[in-house]
Amino acid sequence: ATSEWLSTYSVITTSPTDDVGHLHDRMPMVLRPAQFDEWLDPHNTDTDQAHTMMAPPATGSLEGYTVSKAVGNVKTTRPN
Repeated sequence: ATSEWLSTYSVITTSPTDDVGHLHDRMPMVLRPAQFDEWLDPHNTDTDQAHTMMAPPATGSLEGYTVSKAVGNVKTTRPN
């Protein structure tokens, strides 16, 4: 057995808000910074509480902007 950590992540998606719905049919859930500690607490197993934190962001709180096509390419290894 190894004692090394394996860092992983998941992206939880939802239907898009009006701010970004014209760009794609889904968007990642967004947590407010005040929710970070609660969300990452390994002892927090309250699924109802987790669902409450996964509310869509307020309309007008997101802004879209154009990025390089390299962002969507898995072969890209440099910052864009």
